[in-house]
Amino acid sequence: MMKPTRKVAGIAAVATIVVVTGGLAGCAPASQGKEGGPVVLGMTASLVDQFTAYADAYNATDPAVPVKVVDLAEGSDIVQSLVTKNLSNDLPDIVFNYDSLNATLASKDLLADLSGRLEKGDLTSKTFLPQFLEQYAVDDEVTGLPVSADTSMLFYNKDVFAATGVTELPSADWTWDDMYRVAAEITEKGKGQYYGLQSPAGQGSTGFVYFPMLQAYGAEVYDKDTGKTGIGSGKALDAWKTLLAPYTEGFGTPYEVSNTLTNYFDGGQAAMVIQARPGVNTYRESLKNWDVSSVPSQNGIPVIGGGSYGLSVTKKSQRQDAAWAFLSWFYKTDGGMVPAQKNGVVPPTVDGIENGAWRDDDHPLPAHLIATTESSARDAILAPTLPVAMSTSMNELLNNALQEVVLNGKSVEEAYGAVEAELDKRLAAKG
Repeated sequence: MMKPTRKVAGIAAVATIVVVTGGLAGCAPASQGKEGGPVVLGMTASLVDQFTAYADAYNATDPAVPVKVVDLAEGSDIVQSLVTKNLSNDLPDIVFNYDSLNATLASKDLLADLSGRLEKGDLTSKTFLPQFLEQYAVDDEVTGLPVSADTSMLFYNKDVFAATGVTELPSADWTWDDMYRVAAEITEKGKGQYYGLQSPAGQGSTGFVYFPMLQAYGAEVYDKDTGKTGIGSGKALDAWKTLLAPYTEGFGTPYEVSNTLTNYFDGGQAAMVIQARPGVNTYRESLKNWDVSSVPSQNGIPVIGGGSYGLSVTKKSQRQDAAWAFLSWFYKTDGGMVPAQKNGVVPPTVDGIENGAWRDDDHPLPAHLIATTESSARDAILAPTLPVAMSTSMNELLNNALQEVVLNGKSVEEAYGAVEAELDKRLAAKG
């Protein structure tokens, strides 16, 4: 999943950590619209200013019902916060959501089904890149819409390549074998000063890396027919061995027992890092000679991950039609996507990818940004919607499994087999 970030830290942090702090704010009364309003849009603290600007732009079009943005003030537990607001009839009409959170919020009966609305009008299911919209599908319902098409890319620092005398730079036809081969050469020549690669497994639960890698090996993360996971057996074991190789073979950055991994790439010590596109703005400020390429393929499949944060209409909202009117405007390439793209949003829509203002970025770094962004958005392999019993515990189990392999010397088969057994147990308990 890819959500707003606090700070870039290693490969796991970009676009994956939701900022959930902020001052208290309630759904205070606002000026009434022509049809009685306003539509209240509840946003996570880090994006309140951005969405206030979007609402101002929308309200300037003189809609029948204006939009007012409020801080969700969700604290450390967004699910409990929204459930509490729902019970007190204080839930906004539109709420912040994100890919891996959607199924949980839907299971609490908080979100409206948008699938019927997506069958007609200007905003339809065909508006969106299919894999991004599918992350907000639960059974036969669509309970959210993606805002951003955040995808992973391979960032590389040309200065580190030059410092170690390695001339082969990443290219679009690279495989993981190529990336690892060059990374090992840089690490060896770097003699402890430089690393070839920020180890892509991170702390173990970097979904935008391991989901597409599992897919590339043909592994079944979750089988709806059997109600079981294949995350720790069969073809999945080969995927995990590939991902953990920089740790187990010693050519990647070292493993850290820490909540925030050291970003060796940002510090000019790692030649390459797999990271989400929002990292571009960070490195424009901190690095001088760098570029991006698509994440290499494995077994003929691009191992490109991604995710998004999104917007959902709440089930109890009395202004669902007005909320939909705002959303219909927001997703237009010449509507809400104009100010959104100024804030770095890459539209998750077909027209937005082809014709969006993000393509007009004339910054000299990185040179291959436009082409890499477009191809990555189209080729991204995103995490499937998983049962709540699985999604709420999987990250912790995967982090523990990586520690068992890297720190305690357990085999991949034993460590990840235990993850699969525990997840199957929890899935069976939920029936």
